[in-house]
This record gives sequence, C-alpha cells and structure tokens, in this order.
Amino acid sequence: MDVVPQPNNPGQAGEVFRHYVHVPDAVSNVPNNGRVILVKGTYTKAAGNTFTAGADGKAMTFLAPVGTVIIGN
Repeated sequence: MDVVPQPNNPGQAGEVFRHYVHVPDAVSNVPNNGRVILVKGTYTKAAGNTFTAGADGKAMTFLAPVGTVIIGN
C-alpha cells in the first residue's frame, strides 16, 4: 500500500500496481495471518487512516521495508 494514489486512478485491489491508499482498506482485506506492507510515509488520521487491527479476529503483520511509516498522526 502507498499513501500516494497512482496516476490515472487504476482502482485499489491490494496489488503492487493497484495498491490501497488507506490503511483501513488494507486491514479490512488482508487474509488471516497475512501481511500489510506499507511504503514509507505518513498515513494521517485526517485522511481516514484510523482502525483497530485485529478487531475482526484476524491476525496480521505490518511491514515497512523501505522506510519509516507513521499511521494516524
């Protein structure tokens, strides 16, 4: 997922070229024991990035392999 939408708005599907823009979308759609991989950046609360991870009983891992990520600040 990436804080910046792709050009021409190809739609969000959780794929590398059609990634989610908001963390709650990725959290809602990740499979149980799946990974939410975030691109470096700030995913602000004002932009709708508020959620409770695991509220639906799913386990997940958050990874930020290319830099610092701030969520909900």
